[in-house]
Amino acid sequence: MIKRLVVWIAIFMIAVLPTAFTAPSDSDSSGLDNMFLGNQQVALDVLENILGATDDHGNQFVALSEAEIKMGQSILENLGYNCGGIDGILGPNTQQALRTFQRDRREISGRAIPDMKLTTPEILINIPEYTLSLFEQGKIIRQFDIAVGTPYEQTPTGNFSIFSKIENPTWYPGSNFSDQTPVPPGPDNPLGTRWMEFVPNYGIHGTNKDWDISYPVSGGCIRMHDIEARELYRSVPISTPVVVVYETMRIIEKSDGLYLKVFPDIYQKNTSTQERIQELYEPFAAAGYKMIQQNVILSKEGNEVYEVKIAVKPNVNSVGRSPYNSKQQGTL
Repeated sequence: MIKRLVVWIAIFMIAVLPTAFTAPSDSDSSGLDNMFLGNQQVALDVLENILGATDDHGNQFVALSEAEIKMGQSILENLGYNCGGIDGILGPNTQQALRTFQRDRREISGRAIPDMKLTTPEILINIPEYTLSLFEQGKIIRQFDIAVGTPYEQTPTGNFSIFSKIENPTWYPGSNFSDQTPVPPGPDNPLGTRWMEFVPNYGIHGTNKDWDISYPVSGGCIRMHDIEARELYRSVPISTPVVVVYETMRIIEKSDGLYLKVFPDIYQKNTSTQERIQELYEPFAAAGYKMIQQNVILSKEGNEVYEVKIAVKPNVNSVGRSPYNSKQQGTL
């Protein structure tokens, strides 16, 4: 009983302290929030007590309750060990994750592992570009094509975070649908096989209509190719930051100079202005680039993506910034 005290304290916290944990509707799973994860020693103690739980015959794991298994899975997933989901079932993936954690612990001197870091990826979505970029430590590690909201049901912009993840979700039609019958998981489900919610009723999800990616066709959600939604789902835990911007222009560095890339203004926000070009250009000017034209002529065609060369400087070092000005997108 004493040996498992830390585990039961953590389980008690789930029940009585909702601010200590999040509870996504991912098959009734529970995810740790940043406050709890910040206390690394508590998380490590919970896992060590789970690893030490045996029955009267010394058999490992068999004496664990469903609540204890979910707790361990939640911690392991947030530490980067793949359990295959948080379902309270001590399957082969969870057992392997526990043993890998146990092995890693043995290789590190000292019990507390004071230098352990719980890193979180970050997501940047640019609506007019129809792209979702996955960042780690400020660098893009993966980029996905997406579909976004229509001009009448626009995707919200701002700084958010993923607070719910669901595998094989059920789709519940919105109030604008005459047929309110829920669609269960399966090939007819418009959410595909994965749901990651970042604003109430708005999420990043798969689709059963791959052909509409790279168009403004959704009710405000972010649609992805379903196979890529599953890949993203595995990469992002609960609390992953999601920054959604509306940028119709960005500057690209090439070997012969700077190019302004312009995207369609699908929501008619009129953001492609000379003033915005100057804001995007400022960090490159500081690096020594010289503009070849003060007023960039922008195409009047509304549905094309095009590039215009705007500056030169031989042998300039790369500025190495995020694709968008941090003043608008927030910190990534």
